[in-house]
Amino acid sequence: MNRSRLVQLLGMLGSDFDGEVVNAGRLAVRMLKDARTSWSEILDGGQERVAVEAARVLLAENERLELENRELREDLARVRRPPLPQTWTLPQTPGEQTAQAIEWTAILNDWERGFITDMSERWRPPTERQQECLDRISTKIAGVARARGLRR
Repeated sequence: MNRSRLVQLLGMLGSDFDGEVVNAGRLAVRMLKDARTSWSEILDGGQERVAVEAARVLLAENERLELENRELREDLARVRRPPLPQTWTLPQTPGEQTAQAIEWTAILNDWERGFITDMSERWRPPTERQQECLDRISTKIAGVARARGLRR
């Protein structure tokens, strides 16, 4: 039903000319019959029914998108998580510690990954504090390697 036309006809019911009022009323009633609806549906429940149905459709679509989003996040996490190495040896130098940490990136936290990336770009020997961080990361890697049954 053309709601803007119905609004226009209802506005004509306030005309000073009786013929115009009668014609507007008849046209409005004919529009209702053609649309197979009633005044009560138009004034009370028609819009509410449409709104409820639209809300149901949107809710179902939202639930589908949330599920798809969750699945995509899980897929992304799997892709971002590189596999752990199958071998492990005790690193002897800071360069070997850094190289090993790069291979074991999957078990490092964000700060450790950033630190190792920074260390891999340096050409100088690490400072005492940097060496302490490298040692902590190497100890962490060794613990995971032992837990996985990997030996030196």
